[in-house]
Order: sequence, then structure tokens, then C-alpha cells
Amino acid sequence: MTNDSVVVDEAIRAAWDSYRVLEKCTSAKERQQAQQRVKAAMDAYGREEVSRGTVFLVGVLTGFLMAEQDDEEDRLDPLSPDPPADFGVGVPGLCGPCRG
Repeated sequence: MTNDSVVVDEAIRAAWDSYRVLEKCTSAKERQQAQQRVKAAMDAYGREEVSRGTVFLVGVLTGFLMAEQDDEEDRLDPLSPDPPADFGVGVPGLCGPCRG
């Protein structure tokens, strides 16, 4: 575990891998590899650090999405339970809604 102002890189990667495990577009092989990386990060740094990485990643992605908005009337509500239809479009590595 690190101090309160630093999140271990592997914890952030594990947070991203957690998303990949849940994403329906992820192949079985990629899902298994992602699960192994998440487990390794939790074993090495603890559940709390991986959780901190998840919170950090969500904050970064929310900031990225909010910064892209130009019109005040179309602003996303970051607390909305429904993600936007184009969530992840333009974010490298985030495949967004599955197609097919």
C-alpha cells in the first residue's frame, strides 16, 4: 500500500482490467488474463489499493467525458445511473457498447 496521495500504477491497471472482465466484448482468453492480473495486483498491493485505483480511474474518465462537452444544455450528469450511449467513444482501449 502507498501513502494517501499516490496510487500504484498496477492498481489502476487492475481497475481497468476489472472493467475488461465485465465488458461483454472481451474474449474469454482476454477475460481470463485480466482476471489473473487483477488477482496478482490484489495479492501484491491489497484490495484497498486496487479500490483506490478504481476510484482514481473513474474520476479520470468522468473528467475526460465532462471536458468534452461544449453545450451547457447537453451536459452529462456524472451521478446518473445510466451511462451515455456513446460512453467510451474516443477513449483508447474502451470499446463502448458491444456491436453484435
